[in-house]
Amino acid sequence: MPDFHPRTLSQLINETFRLLIRHPLRLPVIAATAPLVVHAAASLVGLAHLPAGHRPDSLWALLKPSALYISTSVFIASMMIAPLVGGALVYAVSEGILGRKLSIRRACRAVARRAVVLITASLLYSGMLFAIASMTWLCVRLLSVIGLRLHHPVPWIFIASGTAAALYVSVRWMFTHQAILIERAGPIGALIRSADLVSGNAGRALRLMLSLWGMTLVITLVSGSFPSPVSVFGQALSALIQAVCITLFYYDLRVRKERYTHTDLERELDTGTPGRDIRLPVQRPTPF
Repeated sequence: MPDFHPRTLSQLINETFRLLIRHPLRLPVIAATAPLVVHAAASLVGLAHLPAGHRPDSLWALLKPSALYISTSVFIASMMIAPLVGGALVYAVSEGILGRKLSIRRACRAVARRAVVLITASLLYSGMLFAIASMTWLCVRLLSVIGLRLHHPVPWIFIASGTAAALYVSVRWMFTHQAILIERAGPIGALIRSADLVSGNAGRALRLMLSLWGMTLVITLVSGSFPSPVSVFGQALSALIQAVCITLFYYDLRVRKERYTHTDLERELDTGTPGRDIRLPVQRPTPF
């Protein structure tokens, strides 16, 4: 088995699809978990809005949910399941890189041990993006009150600034799941570790992120024109491609910065011992 070596972005994307071809069953099964759960929960929202005569009365009499309750449950379910599925994909991809036979059971066990940390970090990440979006929306609303509506360039300056800030956070914190699953970092430590890895490689990280978002947009547009099962498959495929490619990029940066090897990865997966003596910074002006 050849050891790690630095790759270009095009090589990372090619390796992503080669890895998907080598493991055509287990990786998609893991990736499909999140959209299937959310889609099943969202279908209940549709039932909640149906007239009483059109509902499956036996089931509805048992559940008796409200539309608001179900909508809230769908949101909470997506917030809970997405980081867990992302973590499972990171672990499975790491096993695939080592040439091992992928095990959904091992991936689930690894995620179960780090579930609280994964969810906490995801909430911090989502909370930051929500704060940026809220501040941007508030500024645009205040400008509209004083007469500066969207036909004026000033609101678009705030929208562009908010978009740039959200993109900055997304790029800096793109390795959060990897730091938690592979290096056993805590939620804050994982955010800092991710930013530390991206530092000095922000341009490459941004280009990769934009490329992945472009592929996601194409897959979403194509799959969205088909019935529900196909759209769910499109969501799973988009998440899978992003998880695999970002995980490969994570190891690529560790190779470049730390001379990371397959032996280090085996040690981290099997024993939880860091492959390199990487001390997470505990004091930094900003976790970005």
